[in-house]
Amino acid sequence: MNAARALALVLLAGTAPALAGARSAPPAWQDTRLAPEARAEALVRAMTHAEKLQLVHGLFPPRAEPAPADMIPSAGYVPGVPRLGIPTLRESDASLGVANQIEQRKGDVATALPSGLATAATFDVEMARGRRDDRRGSAPRPSTCCSPAA
Repeated sequence: MNAARALALVLLAGTAPALAGARSAPPAWQDTRLAPEARAEALVRAMTHAEKLQLVHGLFPPRAEPAPADMIPSAGYVPGVPRLGIPTLRESDASLGVANQIEQRKGDVATALPSGLATAATFDVEMARGRRDDRRGSAPRPSTCCSPAA
């Protein structure tokens, strides 16, 4: 009996490194070697029905009761799915930058962007594509603008 236990322990100990390595592999949707379609399909398969619905039903922060702890005053809030690495989406409905109407976020300044016509007139492709640095800090801010000009 002791020999059988010893053999079982040796076999299990031999498989432990392989099992540990398998657990640390990134999920398929984070594997950049796969095609985007394959990654998207893997992510959708990994999501529960409730998580899928959560991503298509956002909240309007001024009317959200009770408000999630990480919600900031903005035009929209879609909770992320931390289990899958999906971040929270915070929206701003400003056609010319990130708005802070009636100073909902006390002490925060709004980011004013030039109009689409003024941006095009610069012939600055990097600015038009939004690749300029945002050096406003690391506090939670809206992560997207709901506008045709942004």
